[in-house]
Amino acid sequence: MNSAFVNDMFSSISRRYDLLNDTLSLGIHRIWKRELISTGVAHLRKVAGSKVLDLATGTGDLAFGFAKRTPESVEIFGADFCAPMIEEAARRQAAQGMARIQFRQGDALALEFSDQSLDLVSVSFGARNFADISKGMSEIARVLKPNGLALILEFGRADSFVGRAFEKFNSAWLPFWGGLLTGNSDAYRYLHRSSEGFPSGEDFLALCKKAGFASCEYRRFFPGNVFLYSLRK
Repeated sequence: MNSAFVNDMFSSISRRYDLLNDTLSLGIHRIWKRELISTGVAHLRKVAGSKVLDLATGTGDLAFGFAKRTPESVEIFGADFCAPMIEEAARRQAAQGMARIQFRQGDALALEFSDQSLDLVSVSFGARNFADISKGMSEIARVLKPNGLALILEFGRADSFVGRAFEKFNSAWLPFWGGLLTGNSDAYRYLHRSSEGFPSGEDFLALCKKAGFASCEYRRFFPGNVFLYSLRK
């Protein structure tokens, strides 16, 4: 994966990233993200003085979701390697008055957190953009405390007719609508290709076990090509 290309691509679409997510998923991505947040909040209730990192945070959807549903004692960080995305997150933060979230630019392959320092790490549709997926997952495992939880929401291979039809629809229309609304159809061609090439399901679980996770499982969301991975140290 070419990091410079991915950075430039997300920089070019950052101002309309949220609009595109809502338009192209018909808002369904918000339901998937709420499920991830609910799973994370249930885990954090068992941990005092928790620290949360939303990695590849984009414009901060998950970070804001955790901030709204956890007490002030929970420290929340949002990191993304694309500076314009962090700038968008900071604008949303100012508008919502969510000063407790600490947004920063950061590399998923070299996290600026010490070993075993975090209770929860989340990634929403960003793992497929890691320059090295195995190394990125190893970094997440490194910074998690024992029994810490990583929640990874990502596209993958569909297991149903509806899911495969959705994939066909995306391959045809994602570049068209993405290009129409952002002027960068190549970015949305890339996003579709990266989803198709991601090692989903059992393949991703095997990768995560090698990265240092002791317990790995997943569940699918409608329409069958969306996975929520729950990974414990």
